[in-house]
Amino acid sequence: MKLVSSLCILLLGLLLVPTSSADWVVKNGWIDYCQHNFGGTEYTYDGMPDFYQKQSNWKNTSGQWNWCGPVAVANCLWWFDSKFEMVKCKSLPAGSQVRPPAVSDHYPLVYSLVGASSDDHITGNVIPFVNSLVAALPGGVPFSGTTSLQLKTMIENYLASASIDLYGHYVVTIVTQPRFEWIYAQVDSSQDLIVLLGFWQRHLGGEWVRFGGHWLTVAGVDTQDQTQQISFSDNAWDNAEMGFPGAVWNGWLNPHPNPHGPGNHNDAGNVSHDYYAIGGSGSPGGVLTPIGYGDDWPDSMWYNYQYLNCPETLYVYQGPYDPDLPVHTELEEVLMVCPNFDYGDLGEDYPTIDVESCGPAHPLTDKAWLGEWIDSETKPRILNLDNFDDGVTFWNLPWSVGQLCTVDVSVNGGVHYGGETLYLNAWIDGNLDGDFDDGPDAIEDDPLNYSEWVIMDKPVNVFTGYLCDFYKPGVGTGRTSTIMRFRLTSQTIGRFGYGGYWGGGSSNGWGTYDIDWVLGEVEDYIKPVFILNPVDDLVIHTGFGSGMMELYWTADVAGDYYIYSTTDPNNHGDPRHEPGWATETVISCLPGLCVWTATIGPADYYKNYVIVYETP
Repeated sequence: MKLVSSLCILLLGLLLVPTSSADWVVKNGWIDYCQHNFGGTEYTYDGMPDFYQKQSNWKNTSGQWNWCGPVAVANCLWWFDSKFEMVKCKSLPAGSQVRPPAVSDHYPLVYSLVGASSDDHITGNVIPFVNSLVAALPGGVPFSGTTSLQLKTMIENYLASASIDLYGHYVVTIVTQPRFEWIYAQVDSSQDLIVLLGFWQRHLGGEWVRFGGHWLTVAGVDTQDQTQQISFSDNAWDNAEMGFPGAVWNGWLNPHPNPHGPGNHNDAGNVSHDYYAIGGSGSPGGVLTPIGYGDDWPDSMWYNYQYLNCPETLYVYQGPYDPDLPVHTELEEVLMVCPNFDYGDLGEDYPTIDVESCGPAHPLTDKAWLGEWIDSETKPRILNLDNFDDGVTFWNLPWSVGQLCTVDVSVNGGVHYGGETLYLNAWIDGNLDGDFDDGPDAIEDDPLNYSEWVIMDKPVNVFTGYLCDFYKPGVGTGRTSTIMRFRLTSQTIGRFGYGGYWGGGSSNGWGTYDIDWVLGEVEDYIKPVFILNPVDDLVIHTGFGSGMMELYWTADVAGDYYIYSTTDPNNHGDPRHEPGWATETVISCLPGLCVWTATIGPADYYKNYVIVYETP
């Protein structure tokens, strides 16, 4: 019978995971911690670790295993450490070994607690890692388990500790009584979700009693066939390994037999991801229930969670477990852990997309940034839609090819700025070909007249503004759209520091610097060339003083107004598209009456004037 059961589980791992991955949104694995192994072939599906709670001495003095919260957090942070480890490893030489036990640790979210000669993602590091998380919670895990606020405090203290030094790199958010649509959107946006399940019973008098709760990690979500489903990395129960819906995978470090001991899943490739359909709920704890959760639990499992992990708002419902009543499981709270990064917002070619595609990124560490504001994005806002592009003032737009251009850049700092060095860089896509690689220093076939790297590792200080001049690169002559990227970084990044290596789109893929892990910001600007119709209420006044002339008009919007003149009687008021027009001056106006005063020379009596507003 055991042989048949093991065969069924193997088939579930084979059949459900690859075929369902087209419908399930899952947390894919990274080779660093490691991916799944089937017959020597790597699979990335279902990568959320599935560490087990019932190991070491993770229980209270009554013998209840009460560390499910920290273990669920460990799944989440182990996954993020592996993801960003691989981003930092993209520049490793071909054939480099990063799978444990080979030592490869370039990101400090998880580090080796068993010696520098051991990789941070070996199986023996799981227990010390969970212990280090709990050490960041004042007083450790309480007798009654953990609340969402305690887990949030634990994560934030851990991130801010001297050994981790990732303050501000992640945002931890508590959401009560979440809707499935919200859960689905967060998993789809690559956020990690830690879920609190509440265990409820309805007594004969109709009153609801919450007798316990359990923390676990979301591994995936699904909406195929009009059914809402959720996948759990459950640190107490491996439903899929017993033949129920789910996905079972083998790791590369240890075998994954059935049955196995509590430490087997410390090989993070050994997982049992359990699938549950989501239904509505009528208990006081929330609005969702994973249908059938715990149906096969023995009474001992329910007693283990009696009076554990209760939100403060639900204390009034607490009571003992009644073995004669059915249990209703409620999805009460979600702890969302989200990387807190600022990205660029140009199209994908530059590159931009996200850290997985080597786009420029900066964690929001409250150290230094451009302008007054900086905001984080769960995904980059592509196509110039960042909420807080500020800190750069463009002078005398639109710019012409070969023109000496000026920008005013302001640098600001926050309370966590510790005197780190700061460097400013900027690039212009002069020939509008989707990259910043061209110029006299081009390494391909677009030499251009000037380099697209226009501000070059300029040392800067906080609370300071900088006027920066450069010549606009481009093709031919005349005004062209201005597409620019600015980066404030903690180190010099060089000619191709606009992003990391990215071979997507039409980019040449020469980027060398994706994430600044210390501080900074990336800001992207698209300044197109537009001309509105000439102002229609222009008045020329020449009788107010000897040899003086005034031009009056109404500015509809704030901006730069270009005053053109011509002595050609055949010109018809289109100064950008016919010869003979000259630029008299450019003035900036606020909405309302505008006046320009000039001295009249002999030739001016024969001039016609046109004033147009050009948007930057």
